[in-house]
Amino acid sequence: MNKPITITFRHVEPRADVVELVHQEGDKLLRQHQRACRCRVVIDQVQRRHQHGNILRAEVILNLPHKQLVAKKSLEAEDASSRMKQVVVEAFRAAQRAVSTYQGRRGRRRAPAPAGLKLAHRLAS
Repeated sequence: MNKPITITFRHVEPRADVVELVHQEGDKLLRQHQRACRCRVVIDQVQRRHQHGNILRAEVILNLPHKQLVAKKSLEAEDASSRMKQVVVEAFRAAQRAVSTYQGRRGRRRAPAPAGLKLAHRLAS
């Protein structure tokens, strides 16, 4: 089943090589977590007062059943197109770390408490 990857460019010009990179990285991410429903990527240039260069930001939003993981990375760049690939790759790396952490948490199970501990807790109350 082909899962959609939505790409949004805000305040920057879309580039074909960045779109291709997002699809490659998104496919890797969706293969890592098979139950993912959707992947959205937002690439934007922050429009606010700043003293040094433009701030370029990439955000990867992965929708899972009953959970939404968001990974954001931002870089300062003189020209938005010069570091667009770098910020996208770093955002996907952060998303992959978030997915592996999420999978690790879900895989962990608590060990049952010893029977004596439960009894001592009841007697203390």
